[in-house]
Amino acid sequence: MGAYLLRLSLVVVAVALIGAARTGAQPLQDLRASLESAKQQAQKAEGLDAAYELVGIAEAADRQKRSEIATEAIGVFVGVTERATQAALQAPIADAQNTLDQLVDLSFFARTSNVAAADGVLQKSLRALFPKLMADLRRALATAGPGPEQWPEAVSNLSILGELQAATALTMLDDLTPGIGQAFDDEAKRLNAIAAQAAGAERETYLSDLDAARKTRDEQLADAKTNNLSSVAANLNKSGRGEMDQQASSDADADINASCTETGAVDPDGGMGNMQDVATRLEEECVLSGRAPTESRCTMTNISYLCRQPGNDGMEELIYIYRGSPEEKSYRNGCKGDILGPAQAAGRTPPFSNAAMRRLISCAPVASDAGASSRE
Repeated sequence: MGAYLLRLSLVVVAVALIGAARTGAQPLQDLRASLESAKQQAQKAEGLDAAYELVGIAEAADRQKRSEIATEAIGVFVGVTERATQAALQAPIADAQNTLDQLVDLSFFARTSNVAAADGVLQKSLRALFPKLMADLRRALATAGPGPEQWPEAVSNLSILGELQAATALTMLDDLTPGIGQAFDDEAKRLNAIAAQAAGAERETYLSDLDAARKTRDEQLADAKTNNLSSVAANLNKSGRGEMDQQASSDADADINASCTETGAVDPDGGMGNMQDVATRLEEECVLSGRAPTESRCTMTNISYLCRQPGNDGMEELIYIYRGSPEEKSYRNGCKGDILGPAQAAGRTPPFSNAAMRRLISCAPVASDAGASSRE
């Protein structure tokens, strides 16, 4: 929570906006496939990972006027969120904090995506978790006493209580803000009395810690009120989504990724059989990018250059950039590895940096089959 959560929320929203825009360009069959994948993920996992994808699917379905898909996505989202909330209500402070942080991030995503149904569910969950965390923190602080063994944890819990107050302002649950603020002030006053009983340098250190905690709380609260849910969502909508909407209305394919990516990995067993789960995940990510997974190689037709860069989990990506595509300029500066010319990419074998790598999947543009070929 706190300043860290503010920064994290903005990053998540920016990434989510891009993902949602690409999801919005999906054909109907791919949108349904994404929903089925998210439903399976929701059944297997107890956390909130599937919730992000479900909000994006609901938004894309709304944009395409597929209300039945949006309604189903929100129904699954409600179940995921309620299960995670109930688990957090029984969890220790650290785990409950983690769930609360994710709920705040999802609140930004839902508000910016104009998925009102998700927004309401998230507000309900936050209203349940804020009082629970406040009570847990106060119980922990009640056992605090002087001495180097207990004091650092006491100051840490007080700081978390301040972050909790800022988070209520961040999510615009303003009726909860004063109560948590009063709890912070009461606990700070009690700790101040404990600090005053210490002697010499230790006393000065304790009082300095409390002054720093109060100052940080005040700064976080002011920051949260300025950059609250509505103001950040409005700014992102104004600067980002409005441009996306305008572009989408004039050119339905404008947001589709026009590059083609070949992903390779080294199979530790040499048979690629145990890489099936990885390949399935890559296929799902490909669909969500607005492209289509294929067994064929990326085409060399009209290629400008190739970006070879590290992928996740020791994998490597070969990103084929085509002339006249939106990516042609951006990847010149944004490639996180090597830029290869057409001649270096033209062989029958993908030019991975490690000769032992084998291609798992190609992810080609949907607009046409120009991104795939039968070179292999």
